[in-house]
Amino acid sequence: MLLKKPKMPEGQKWDFGAWITGSILKGLKDGKKLDCSAVCPIKVGLSDLPSESFSEQNAEYVFHITLNIEPTGYEDEIWEEGIEPGTQTLAGGGSLIGDWRLHIELIDNVHGITLKQGDFSWNGTISDINIKRKWIDGAGVYAPYFGGYEYPLAEWIKDFIPEPLNEYIWDYERTPERCKIIPEKEIVVANEEIKIQIKEITDRKGRTPQPWQQLFVKADKGKILNGTPSYDWRIFEVKDGSIELEYKAPRDCRKEEETILVYNTCDIGVWTRTEETKIAEKKFNIVCLEIELRWSGGCVSFGQEVTTFPLPVNTQEEPHKVEWQGKVSKSCSWNDNGYKCAISNRADFNISGKIMPETDDNEKLILTFEWKGFEIVVFERFRTKETNPIGGSILIDVPLKPGDYGITLIEGAKNVKVHPLMPKQYTRSLGAGGNYTIGNWAILRIRN
Repeated sequence: MLLKKPKMPEGQKWDFGAWITGSILKGLKDGKKLDCSAVCPIKVGLSDLPSESFSEQNAEYVFHITLNIEPTGYEDEIWEEGIEPGTQTLAGGGSLIGDWRLHIELIDNVHGITLKQGDFSWNGTISDINIKRKWIDGAGVYAPYFGGYEYPLAEWIKDFIPEPLNEYIWDYERTPERCKIIPEKEIVVANEEIKIQIKEITDRKGRTPQPWQQLFVKADKGKILNGTPSYDWRIFEVKDGSIELEYKAPRDCRKEEETILVYNTCDIGVWTRTEETKIAEKKFNIVCLEIELRWSGGCVSFGQEVTTFPLPVNTQEEPHKVEWQGKVSKSCSWNDNGYKCAISNRADFNISGKIMPETDDNEKLILTFEWKGFEIVVFERFRTKETNPIGGSILIDVPLKPGDYGITLIEGAKNVKVHPLMPKQYTRSLGAGGNYTIGNWAILRIRN
């Protein structure tokens, strides 16, 4: 904050600018504690000397002072002999006499807004603003008495801005210190885009901050798509006290907890965020549906085909659609009493469904899991081939709750409906002796 020295009016030889700003500094600081808010303290630096850090261009606030006079006379100049022979030095006098008016404005220099203005007036010379005068009987005049100072300007400033200056500035800025972060949903699918509302943005006293106040928002895992970028943050103006974020969850398919962070700033010019300025955070779950298929036919005794893949969710439609089609295969061979046998299993899988809301916090995944498979059995000795199509489908309702995901479903398990083709077990004879069993089944695992 800069105190600009006033220019002296024409005809005033003595420059009292520093004396005037010094009196204002005294009045602003005298007996006041410079504190205002524990969440976002505003630190006020006062200077009446322009410098690199307190130039008018860089100052967020400026006390602009103008000095005017309606002159009625001129104080006689008092000259004394100078140090050098034949020279003279002005030792006193030389000031305008009249009705003085000092006009002061406290200006928000960033936004060009005048916060407060007032006038301080007096009659006499410019030195009367701070100096006691004493009656000199012999001379019959009031002369400056430098044995003491009254500082009337400093006393007037105390009434002009009675509270601590940073408390006054904080009350004007209404720095945001509270808000609510409200995601569109509590469960977000990987790579999904949702809206997040930042509402009820208020200062310490519950008031809406100045519309130009800024909030800095960051997503720990995903991305904030709108706002003004600043490193890994996005900047938003408070405006009417409500902000809408466009958020996108990460593409990677893994269980994660997202954290949205909101910071304010104690500055209205250059941002210098510190840890003390965090005002809110919100956590919610990111869901990634992952399918694990374990399918086996005649090779059930020899192993099974395992296929794991993310289950794509179309988040652009409501309700969200789930669709996947794929193939699995498994082959095995063995020697049974001299008979060379080979079995090849192939299956086409189709998974489709949707994610339906149940409550504000819960959703339900409804899936239809269908498969059609073929088993090819080759007996080397008899050179014969059998093809036996099998198939089936499962209708699944999987509750999705925050913090509680993952379910394994096996055919015939509770809440799993198998239709219309039940997987069967076949007992086959090799003809030359011995039997073997073919089991056709599948396990569906849903997890995030």
